Amino acid sequence: MVSYYTQRIINMKEAKLKAHLTQDEKQQFIDAFKDLVILIKKDCVVIKHEKFGYELFKSKSDDKYWSYAITFTEPMDPVKPIYKHHWVGNAFVGYGFETIDQTIARTFKMMEQGPTANTQIRDYLVGWDEKKDRIILGWEEKEWSYHDYVHFQKWFKKNKVRIMAKQEGVKDTEDYNKENNKTALTVLLGKMQDPPKRPRSMVTIMRKTKATKKDWANPTTKRYIVGFLYVD
Repeated sequence: MVSYYTQRIINMKEAKLKAHLTQDEKQQFIDAFKDLVILIKKDCVVIKHEKFGYELFKSKSDDKYWSYAITFTEPMDPVKPIYKHHWVGNAFVGYGFETIDQTIARTFKMMEQGPTANTQIRDYLVGWDEKKDRIILGWEEKEWSYHDYVHFQKWFKKNKVRIMAKQEGVKDTEDYNKENNKTALTVLLGKMQDPPKRPRSMVTIMRKTKATKKDWANPTTKRYIVGFLYVD
């Protein structure tokens, strides 16, 4: 993992390394990645593909177009996403090329091969209970509207220390312990089951709608899926 001081130096120099993109350069990236675009700045275009994203920019130091792999603070804020460069060991994942077309092609390849590919989803968010600080996970993906997702994102950010995950349709220790008419069997079953678990490895996935084509970067036109990855 990259050291704190190395990352700090990179962050300080980052703004100086990026050249302002022309509108034509931005448009080439936007036309290529379409609904994956989540942020358009004066010096870069940011896209998100499942767990990982990519920061696309032109470097002042070598005059090349770069694609840096990034990871997000999840659940992602669709208006002001927070992200950082993705590192494998002491090396960041990124490539620079002479042309935008080469950079675009390499970015698509990173989505399919290598350390930023193959996002394996285990469970999906299918509901939540704000009074009990619980999220409900299911086996089938569920799409959420922009407004529902933002509500969830803000609630989770504020209460994440207390939030635990329950599996849809599966009784856990908490459920058995709360039953009114307890029997020896329910007590035994309660001891045999796992308690609610802390949610781990969350990822936000976007889905386009018909309205998305009018403004690819507009988060309000998209629908959202919240998944949880396989972890050891």
